Amino acid sequence: MTAELQRQARKFHIRVYSAAVAHDHLHFVARIPSRAHYVKFIRALCGLLARKLGAKLWSELPFSRVATWGRDFKQLLDYLAKNREEAAGERPYEPRKDWYKRYREKLG
Repeated sequence: MTAELQRQARKFHIRVYSAAVAHDHLHFVARIPSRAHYVKFIRALCGLLARKLGAKLWSELPFSRVATWGRDFKQLLDYLAKNREEAAGERPYEPRKDWYKRYREKLG
């Protein structure tokens, strides 16, 4: 999965600083030159991974957020390191905030 992430990132001029792969999702920290680049990149990446891994792999839409340089960036890198350790079984899983809760509630 990370090889495909890097390949698509190069294609769309995106720099990936770190990535973490879990059994049902992917985290990455990247520098993206524009919203248009992000849209093309995420469509291409999700489409390719769905074809390779199965269309029903993900139940949610991609979640993204803008981070600032400095402390925020460092916290994201630490978060991805924690995710990699959890995925490898080196640390117990700690439940996170459900970012999609409000979205699911709206759908009923």
